[in-house]
Amino acid sequence: NKTQTSVTLLWVEEGVADFFEVFCQQVGSSQEAKLQEPIAVSSHVVTISSLLPATAYNCSVTSFSHDSPSVPTFIAISTM
Repeated sequence: NKTQTSVTLLWVEEGVADFFEVFCQQVGSSQEAKLQEPIAVSSHVVTISSLLPATAYNCSVTSFSHDSPSVPTFIAISTM
């Protein structure tokens, strides 16, 4: 699901994870500035809000198990 200012991400995890960390950056940002701080969630779904309309973002999802991070998975998203 996506709107002009938010996107809902849903993913499947193989194995067991204690929590997930989601981090998004705007594509083509001249300063490579963070959109926001990483979001920690315990489920396989998260809604990223306060995005800019008609804008592309690269998001990463990293799972943590026993405080050890996985290799991040990258998801390209865009708002309406």
